[in-house]
Amino acid sequence: RVLNLIYISNRKKVIRFAHGGERVFFDDKLWVITELINSSEYYTHGIPEKISVEKKIKKLPVELRKLMPSKIKTLGSRKHQRIYEASKGLNLKVKKKVIFFPGCFLGERLLHNPFFKPSDIFLADYITAFINQINALDYDIFIKVHPGGIQQDAFFNSLGGKIIKDSFNLKHYNNSILAFDFAGTAFMDALSSNFPIILINNGARPFSNLFLPELEKRCEIIKPYFSNNNIRFKNKDIKLALKNTIEKSKNFESFSSNFFF
Repeated sequence: RVLNLIYISNRKKVIRFAHGGERVFFDDKLWVITELINSSEYYTHGIPEKISVEKKIKKLPVELRKLMPSKIKTLGSRKHQRIYEASKGLNLKVKKKVIFFPGCFLGERLLHNPFFKPSDIFLADYITAFINQINALDYDIFIKVHPGGIQQDAFFNSLGGKIIKDSFNLKHYNNSILAFDFAGTAFMDALSSNFPIILINNGARPFSNLFLPELEKRCEIIKPYFSNNNIRFKNKDIKLALKNTIEKSKNFESFSSNFFF
């Protein structure tokens, strides 16, 4: 952002590019300011994200709008288009197998904004509860450990699931339902494929209602409730999500065509 200011002050062009693609579904606190300030052009993954960014900028006070990019553009996302093309025509035979992608642990030194990512203790507590619930439903549970942050091998090994430490690769997850507790890059990659997807909502990031209906057509979002000072998920909601997400995965073509082209 300091470099942005230096270049803009010297009448140079500053071009920034969206990362991940999930911001279109969220109203993350302060994101517009921290991401877009002192840039001249911003490229998004698709037209809906472009519309979303433009609307977020319009909500800013006039003085802040002057510091935002004057041009919001999109070229689509070749990465997601390739995933989409590889999934077309494939018949995914889903088994009673869930691969869970929990968010990474950051420790106290790298602790993130609580409106974006919960604390490690909060995270570990509901992860344990969720995995126990999946185990109780007689599903095979695999845990894809996040490569970033602080590695917590002892914690994940204690949960009873099979641990995956390889790089994220959809080709390795055949016949599975993919579950996420954080809508990041891997989540968006998965959405552009034909995999059944579940997002467990940990309540940290507020959703944007602008394109939330399109997300809900593509994947299951499990809402939390509060118990013992932390969030939990109802067994009936998990069961329903595991069932419904297989049918919703058929909507991946219309979803990708809308958000990545």
